Amino acid sequence: MLVQGKFSRVNELTRPNFFRLLWSSFSVGFADLSSSHSHTMSEVQQLSTAPFDPRFPNQNQTRHCYSSYVDYHRCIRKKGEDYPACEYFRKAYRSLCPNSWIEKWNDQMEAGTFPGKI
Repeated sequence: MLVQGKFSRVNELTRPNFFRLLWSSFSVGFADLSSSHSHTMSEVQQLSTAPFDPRFPNQNQTRHCYSSYVDYHRCIRKKGEDYPACEYFRKAYRSLCPNSWIEKWNDQMEAGTFPGKI
């Protein structure tokens, strides 16, 4: 049985083309969404994440998150909170770690039960 319509040609159903056709079939476009919420999108923010660290070449960044958290607290303990190089580690763990982990580790730091060596 031959299927009629926009998906009828098999050679067009490569992965990128399939998703392009799928997204084009939605009735509401992104321009419509941005114009209705223009008051919330008036400011442009510069977003950044942790740069590549050769110690953590794999996709799983859990260890990178934990190490950055520990390195930040080591840095501020030795150099003080005003030391600018410590900011690198803070940005790294804030962008890599889930907020629930950070809250838990901060609570453990305050209670003196954090398992890491700082």
